[in-house]
Amino acid sequence: MKKYLIVILFLLLNTTIAFSGEIYGTIKKDGKPIAEGSEIKLEMLTSGKTYSSKCAQYGSYSLYVPGKGRGLLIIRNEELMSEPILIYIYENAIQYDFVLEEKNGSFLARRR
Repeated sequence: MKKYLIVILFLLLNTTIAFSGEIYGTIKKDGKPIAEGSEIKLEMLTSGKTYSSKCAQYGSYSLYVPGKGRGLLIIRNEELMSEPILIYIYENAIQYDFVLEEKNGSFLARRR
């Protein structure tokens, strides 16, 4: 009995379960990283919840989202606000690198 208990405890302690997805990547505008502190906002279409994060140095970002599904991502700071872009969140981490392009007075986020 003690042997089974040890095996069960070992399996429980060494098993990882993914409860959330992660999106990460970099954002550039005019070939340069966007400003540190720029906001990344994600509105999940599947749940209606909103998640946000800030860009770090060199335009890098990381955002953890519970669950998986589709969402609209918006990038903004003092000088710009992008049009929403549809992205997909999975159980595993996924990289989304974006380039911001100005068109007709608004900014479009395009995947690199």
